[in-house]
Amino acid sequence: MELSEAIDLIDTPEIKMNQPANWADLGAGSGLFSFAIAELQVSGSIVYAVEKNNVSLMKVKPSNQVEVKPVQKDFAIEHLGLPQLDGVIIANSLHFIQDKLSCLEGLMKQVKAGAPFLIVEYDLYSSSRWVPYPLPQIELADLFNPLGYHSIKKIGEKPSVYNRSKIYSALILP
Repeated sequence: MELSEAIDLIDTPEIKMNQPANWADLGAGSGLFSFAIAELQVSGSIVYAVEKNNVSLMKVKPSNQVEVKPVQKDFAIEHLGLPQLDGVIIANSLHFIQDKLSCLEGLMKQVKAGAPFLIVEYDLYSSSRWVPYPLPQIELADLFNPLGYHSIKKIGEKPSVYNRSKIYSALILP
């Protein structure tokens, strides 16, 4: 996926803050979605690209003076030690976590009340070695409602290059 495609997949007015904000991209990998969310924020914002493996970000510089900072942590089991977050994006990484609710409950202590969550996932029901614990879009409400998040808005979708499913993006708010 190209950066422009990632931006299009998550672009929605509700995540565009009018003042500098702290975002985290959990399970950032090469930082594709870190840079995508960075492009949608105002100057002075910080995006923390959290990855449990050695963080090796793409060689991209946001066009709007938003800083993308690599953080080597396993968000599923470690406290992030970051400033309170104004927003969280989790792109193609929740499907690696079996107990998603416990993971998210731990994260709730690190986000500001009402902070948006952006989810990008495969719309799959059956697991594979690449998607061991799928999170189809229809299950988002069951996962986020116990956390006080009741508004789920599909933002976009695109065909997956790996299988016959689609990749969806969703905005989740209280």
